[in-house]
Amino acid sequence: MTITLGKKLYTICVFVFIIGCNVLSTGVHLKAQSVVSDHLIQMAEESLGTQYDSKIFEFKLGEKWIPEAIKTLGKDEIVEVRLNGPLRKFSNFRVSYIEAARGTMQHRFVQLEVTGRIKTYTTQEKLTQGKKLTKDRIHPLWIPFEANYNQFVLDEQDLLGNEADKLLIPGKPIKINEVKIPSILEAGAEVSLLFKNGALVLSLQCESLDDAALGQKVPIYCKEQRTKYMGVVESATVASWSKTL
Repeated sequence: MTITLGKKLYTICVFVFIIGCNVLSTGVHLKAQSVVSDHLIQMAEESLGTQYDSKIFEFKLGEKWIPEAIKTLGKDEIVEVRLNGPLRKFSNFRVSYIEAARGTMQHRFVQLEVTGRIKTYTTQEKLTQGKKLTKDRIHPLWIPFEANYNQFVLDEQDLLGNEADKLLIPGKPIKINEVKIPSILEAGAEVSLLFKNGALVLSLQCESLDDAALGQKVPIYCKEQRTKYMGVVESATVASWSKTL
């Protein structure tokens, strides 16, 4: 009876030992995978830092999907992690690594979640349409990263000297379509329309049919010719012929 009980206790101890070893082994394996994933994510963040201005973009990446084959790599085997395709909330990255068995460069893809923030601009106070954007009227505004960040003004120089094209509210990031270059040619103003052909330049006295900024195209009507033209604004009183309407 004593011998049988002893065998049972021995069997139980061996079983517990095996389970403990398996749990320990699994824990070590998962920890190793976590280290590789963290290293890969860090490389991806550094790669984005070389592609996007760090004064405007602050990225934080997290794992969405990383193949097991990548997680079992050694940190030193991973050569490069680079964005593949457009930058969005869940972005694809190409992982280049050295395959130890053959010593050749291989590539696999992972998907990472992109968060962080972007530096945009807002106004100090409400600005109505036509108000000039000056340095004392705007200030930086950091907003959470979003894939359609291109709709916002990210460069201060794209604001200074321009004017509001609609009501701008403090605390709201300024969108590109909410500002415009100031018009120097007003609708109804007299304008000299120039026709250039080499050294030959002809001029007609016409009328602008719309407001327009320097370098923009504007419809023009010449009363004597009873014809409409499209001109490119060269100054407050001069436009060059683009086409006949």
